[in-house]
Amino acid sequence: MGGFAMLGLGVTMLLPLVLVIGLLVVATLPGAGRTGLHKGALIARWIGIAAAAVAICLMIGAGINGTWPGGRLGLGALTAAAPLAGATLLVIAILIGELTLPAPRSTTRYGLLTPRDLRTVSSQLASITAFLGVLALGGYAVFTTLVAAPDTEGRPGRAIAHTGVDGFSGGAYGPFPGQWYTLPVLIGLAVLVASAAGAITVVVRRRPSTDSQDLLLRRRSVTSLLGAVAVGAGLTAQGLSAYGLMGFLRIAQPDYVEQGLGFAGMAASLGVGMAGLVISLLGAVMVCMPASIARTVPGQRDPVGAAPTGPDDPAAAASPAPSPHGPGPAPSARTAPASQAVMPGHLADGSLADGAAR
Repeated sequence: MGGFAMLGLGVTMLLPLVLVIGLLVVATLPGAGRTGLHKGALIARWIGIAAAAVAICLMIGAGINGTWPGGRLGLGALTAAAPLAGATLLVIAILIGELTLPAPRSTTRYGLLTPRDLRTVSSQLASITAFLGVLALGGYAVFTTLVAAPDTEGRPGRAIAHTGVDGFSGGAYGPFPGQWYTLPVLIGLAVLVASAAGAITVVVRRRPSTDSQDLLLRRRSVTSLLGAVAVGAGLTAQGLSAYGLMGFLRIAQPDYVEQGLGFAGMAASLGVGMAGLVISLLGAVMVCMPASIARTVPGQRDPVGAAPTGPDDPAAAASPAPSPHGPGPAPSARTAPASQAVMPGHLADGSLADGAAR
């Protein structure tokens, strides 16, 4: 790949990372509660971004240097999967930040009445963005795997072959994102999706917190998890499509039988590369400012008052603590209906108890 192409690829792949850092800085500033992130979530994201950056740099550096690992994973086989490994670490960090929310100090058990189904805890835009990122990366990886060929050393999926129209001349161009590179990518993508799915399950099922908008906070946490998937898939799609574009450009020549494949591959590479850039940028916003995507909980009724947190905090029933996660209705709690209230000296059916004044 030429120097200008490498420079352009580096700039486009750095844009989402720079945006993530910038958004985290804004979210950390005082008065930035509209981001939907509490202190523990912010710290966890900073740690996750740092860990992801270190992992990506180490994997890319080792792959380019060619010293580690060797064998089937050598020659940069793990380089393309580096963003996916970093995104998996970010998913773990976001989940840890979610679990830092304090549990309610109460002797009374309560729970949210609003059902926590997929529509409630997941933003449609976030779900579509993550799905398109996974689909674009997975589809392109399968496509390049099918058209790739062994290199001159016989290593599978490291080149793309071309044959002259005269039927005699031919050769191969590499490196090309065939199975040598796409197999680690597809495995890394499966690990990332599985990690995000497990984290979403934990977020949905975790115990309630002291936040007055607990259900909205779960929705924003799921948005951030889907954003991590979008960032990892989008960055990886950009890298694969850039190398694929170079290979398809080489065979899109009138002297080669594979000219049609070259033009089709060029169109696919450009489309996937642009989609990867947009998806990764949107994913960065989902990670750092989920409140801009998940503003409210669909179908939640207006609050009639927050539930008491028990005798430990009697003032909470009259004045629930404001949430730092932006405006929105407070969840209702499970309290006994008025028809089941028992007056002093009476039984549950309304009759007077023995010894009570008549």
